[in-house]
Amino acid sequence: MTAAMLRIATWTLLAALVACSGKKEEAQPAPQAAAPGQTSPTTPTAAADAAPAVAAAPDATAPAFLPPTLDEKSGIIFAATAGGSVKGIKDGTAVAVVSETGGAVGDMADATVTVKHEGKKVKLAAERVLRSATVDAIHRSPDNRFAVFAPIVACGDMCHSVIWLVSAADGKRVKLGEGGPDVYVAWHPRGGTVAVGSASLWIVSLPDFKVKAVEEFRSPSYSPDGTLYVRSGDGSAYTIGKGKPVKVWDSGASDAEDAPDAEEEGMDTDEPKPVDFENGKPMFDLEWYPH
Repeated sequence: MTAAMLRIATWTLLAALVACSGKKEEAQPAPQAAAPGQTSPTTPTAAADAAPAVAAAPDATAPAFLPPTLDEKSGIIFAATAGGSVKGIKDGTAVAVVSETGGAVGDMADATVTVKHEGKKVKLAAERVLRSATVDAIHRSPDNRFAVFAPIVACGDMCHSVIWLVSAADGKRVKLGEGGPDVYVAWHPRGGTVAVGSASLWIVSLPDFKVKAVEEFRSPSYSPDGTLYVRSGDGSAYTIGKGKPVKVWDSGASDAEDAPDAEEEGMDTDEPKPVDFENGKPMFDLEWYPH
């Protein structure tokens, strides 16, 4: 092969290589321009890098059925069943207390409370208005989650009450029974149980409201270590646990009427004072509340 022929062959080979390279470049598509309002899928953006936005959770805290405090001119409609109504007023409605009648010894009329609702005065049975005014009708738990509502509903020679346990948050309720004018409420120091006494005794687990009635005892109190002390009708002291009640102090009286000078001093012999505690130790001295 002559030198001229060799140069021609070399140029031919170089031209073929250049043509092949050009075809490869044409085969690669050029990046597409982003449509208006869009970004290229290969281009990172601040929005893509940012964490997903989380919507703020709505405030799910519903108003409490029983507020932490009630002044003497305020009340809450309290139906026999949660969510019911009383004379057309929905259970849980806040009302203004206008007046009250009955509820005093010797007054034979049933106790009533007149409230103002939507500009109108409505007379209701005392049991139907949750309130604490002239008497300590609401006994709240230390954490304000529960309350015992014990309004005086009628009086003759002696006043009578009805006793309810209520959940402050949602108004869940259970009627424990009927009692006298004095209602004693003992909350377990670690929570979970309440004992209520008035001519009888009810022990209720919380928050499920399972009720155990113990008719022969009353006047409950819990020791700092959670031991439940109660009184019998003659004032003797017992402890109540998982087994049978255990007598821990004898009053020496055969029944409540044997309390020393009780009638002469105008004392109420129905409800003895609950066991008290001093430095964690029970004090059994028998006292009767004046009525």
